[in-house]
Amino acid sequence: MNLMFNIVSWMQFHNSNRLLIIIDFLLQCLEVHIIDKSTYIVEALAVFLSSLLHDVIKLGLNPISIIRSLQKTLNFLMHSSSSNLIVLLISSSLIDCPVNYLTDLLILCEMLLKSADINELSLRCLQISLFNWMVFKSDLLEMKYIKRMIIRIEKITEQINNGTKKDNLTFNCLVKKLKSNQYNLHIAFELYTLCNYLNADVFIFWLARFSSNMNEVLSKNLFIFLCGMILFKSLNENAINELLQLLIHLVKKHNCYSTLLLTAVLYKLSCTKNPEMHFILLKTFPHLIICKENVPFIFHTLESLRSSTIPVRTFIMKLHFDIWNLDPKYYINLQNLLTEKIHKISLDEDLEVNVVKSKILREICIKRPELYGGELVSFLSEVLNKYRHKNGSLPSSLALEGISALCKAGIVDIFSTLKELFPKFRSDTRDRVLISFCNLVSTVPDYFEESERCVSLSQEVTTLLWEFATQSGDKNVRRSAYEGLSNFKIEDISDTMPERYKICTNDVLPAFGLVNCECWINILKSSPEDTLDAIGTMLFRLIEIEIIEFRPRIYQVPEGGREPDTYNYLSVYSPLRAITNYVKLNVQKMKLNAAYLQCLRVLSLEYKKPLPPLDWCFLQELVHYKQAKFFCICIASHQVRSSGSARRFMENIVVALTTNEHECLDVFQNLRFLCDSIQPAILRPFIKNALTYSLKLYDEDEHFFNTINTCLKSTLSRHDIHEANRATISDVLVYVIKNADQKSPSFESILKTTAELSKNYVSKFNLDRTSIWKFLLFVKVRIAKALYSKENHFSWLNEIFNVEDYTQGYIGIFIMTYNIMNKLLYAYREQIVILQEVVKVIKKYKNDPSVRVWILELLGQTQALIVDNGSTEKRLNFLCSTIVISFIFLTDQDILILNPLEIIKDSNMALTLFPSSVYGAVKTNLWQEYVPQLLEWLYNMSNCKFIMFSYQTTFYQTLSALRHEKAFGRKLYWLKYMDRKMDIIS
Repeated sequence: MNLMFNIVSWMQFHNSNRLLIIIDFLLQCLEVHIIDKSTYIVEALAVFLSSLLHDVIKLGLNPISIIRSLQKTLNFLMHSSSSNLIVLLISSSLIDCPVNYLTDLLILCEMLLKSADINELSLRCLQISLFNWMVFKSDLLEMKYIKRMIIRIEKITEQINNGTKKDNLTFNCLVKKLKSNQYNLHIAFELYTLCNYLNADVFIFWLARFSSNMNEVLSKNLFIFLCGMILFKSLNENAINELLQLLIHLVKKHNCYSTLLLTAVLYKLSCTKNPEMHFILLKTFPHLIICKENVPFIFHTLESLRSSTIPVRTFIMKLHFDIWNLDPKYYINLQNLLTEKIHKISLDEDLEVNVVKSKILREICIKRPELYGGELVSFLSEVLNKYRHKNGSLPSSLALEGISALCKAGIVDIFSTLKELFPKFRSDTRDRVLISFCNLVSTVPDYFEESERCVSLSQEVTTLLWEFATQSGDKNVRRSAYEGLSNFKIEDISDTMPERYKICTNDVLPAFGLVNCECWINILKSSPEDTLDAIGTMLFRLIEIEIIEFRPRIYQVPEGGREPDTYNYLSVYSPLRAITNYVKLNVQKMKLNAAYLQCLRVLSLEYKKPLPPLDWCFLQELVHYKQAKFFCICIASHQVRSSGSARRFMENIVVALTTNEHECLDVFQNLRFLCDSIQPAILRPFIKNALTYSLKLYDEDEHFFNTINTCLKSTLSRHDIHEANRATISDVLVYVIKNADQKSPSFESILKTTAELSKNYVSKFNLDRTSIWKFLLFVKVRIAKALYSKENHFSWLNEIFNVEDYTQGYIGIFIMTYNIMNKLLYAYREQIVILQEVVKVIKKYKNDPSVRVWILELLGQTQALIVDNGSTEKRLNFLCSTIVISFIFLTDQDILILNPLEIIKDSNMALTLFPSSVYGAVKTNLWQEYVPQLLEWLYNMSNCKFIMFSYQTTFYQTLSALRHEKAFGRKLYWLKYMDRKMDIIS
């Protein structure tokens, strides 16, 4: 028996002649063992032949001999879990099976359903394959078999869900061993095992482990299984929604499977009465339009819902829009819905329909104005004319946003458009509409040209915006108006400013359209509080333009001279002069009113250039007020590099807060500015005390710690801070992390900050086996660097693996774990800790070229140790464990196990996944060039006497799993590989 399966394990199936030979050999063996009633072997042969069925069909060979031989084995499979594997394997073969062989295959499936115990997973996968043939009917195929089987599947699944039918998890041991040699058999086996532990509670958590860049070979093999899960009645709406999102992502990679997903969705749609489930299922349609075979089914389904209720009809419109968004050639379908007149509906329903239409029109104008913009103008005008009443504010505002997008794209002329719209909306009282209108007219400066009509329009627009800003009763309209004004030049805004703001204490005549700077203070003082932020933002933009135009000489202060007390040396029309002088001259005269605080806020914002020289000592008097404290610190921090008074002010603040840690957040948020000028001797105790305090306070105030940690990380990531202060922060961070509680949730957060440390500071976390915590710290810091640094991810892992030996000196504790067979799983806890952390890096960067280089370096290290006569045998076994685990997580094979941590802890589980993991890797383009190197390494390691026998066997099985690769037969190397005296099936 072993000889038979060992021969089969080395046969290459990608060649049709060789495949026919091996099938003929297996069928003869099957006949002999059926006569001998060797259930154990017949069962294994039946499963193996089923795994070959897909190869037979793919190569265009006749599968009838296999199908009929499998029919003879049914009596041996009645109470065996292997029947489930056969159904799973046949399900994938059914999809590609030529129609002239399909009837025989369907008869086999029907016989399996009648005679064997099949679980819900296998049944649903079979059902998905059957749906495919119901969609693509053929005159050569009798549909009665398919319909009868679907009905029978529903009956059996109902019995399973009612608990009257139980699954049998016992497996033929020979089948378990054979799966290492056949990738599709391995996937079917692991999926079947996994599904028996997947319930509704853990299903969503399991789905969350699927990555966006999943291994291509594995994702193809999982697709039918995941489609089958859609039909599970035990899964709720959330689970189905997450599952569909995953399948849609996979369909984008594998378009050929989109029809399978569509048929599953349509069947689920017909079987459920849950409106929420209908909504979730219908949302998949736009993503499935990528396959032309799906188009008639999708549009037919949507058309059948078109005459439904208004909410459903509007939802169908949204789906048609999503379809158009993915493929513009289906615009005609969307256009028909947009132009359709719906009769006999209420005013509310009519409004609902037109709101959806207006939103779609707006999105079309934004996304593809050049294609459809011209014809949409009439639709938008119709909406504006129809909905002049109060309830029509939403469609009107959406239409205005669409017109704004067309103006930006140059489809319609902004000047003629506003000429038509001004009379309609100048006196409009609808707040939402006025906001959209403000946004439209605020784009006028984008089209500015030196012409009389442009100047005239600009004056008309700014006059209107000032009216909205000062006379509207809605705060949002006022804010939008001020935001619109901020897009214009200061000359345009000043020229049309209301006269009541132009009354000033000193008589400064307007020049070039500009007004006395005190006018801006008048606006702040006379405006409602809820509008001040918008005014402040407008002033910020005006000041930023002003500062950019300053010449370098304005920043020059005479050597040894004092900084100016005021900004009187700036232009009398300068908003910066007005705001700063107002703040400074009124420090002691008045309380901190809203306008005063807004002036502080404007000064505290970060400008592209520093503010001109000024004596900032007056901030000392304001910083004691709670409302003004943050603004004062921001103002001084931004000027600390260019102003001596600002620097002295911040030094005093930092010193004062060194022993008052709970008030330090304002300073920390400006730390990147302070590091340019404040001395390290002042910053060090401040940062150290604050960070230590935040860690102690973590359970009570997580936000406090997160703010400090984020500020430290962003400061270290900057290249323009002073190196002395970078060293100071790094020293403090090293000290705090070494003394931090590794069990605290805050520890993982602060570890991310170590990604910004230089190599010199990372080396301070040296290996120390006198304590498990010091050892963990050594590993975790380097893992954090690998995870969060921008480059050289795996070079940090080398620092961990280059330690001379992980098998000695671990605080005198020798930890072994044994399984039932008393075989050693993993010798040392250190190794498990390392592998758990390494896996995180591999999962994150599995498509990065550096991961392949790193694994190849590990292969080279094992070879070097063998040459060294295995002097470090335990280290060699550890490196083998690392390579095994790396390949498993690199190719996403961990998805097949409910708890991925078990793969690291249980070497037997890891070794069973390794052959298929390597197979999945080499089937991608990323690993193809390394196949010869992998084959040589597997052969050498299977002959290595210094590693555990279980590793030798697994590496030899993996060598056999790669027998179909071209490199396997090069220069007759296969003779050397097969000459190894070891049973693959043992």
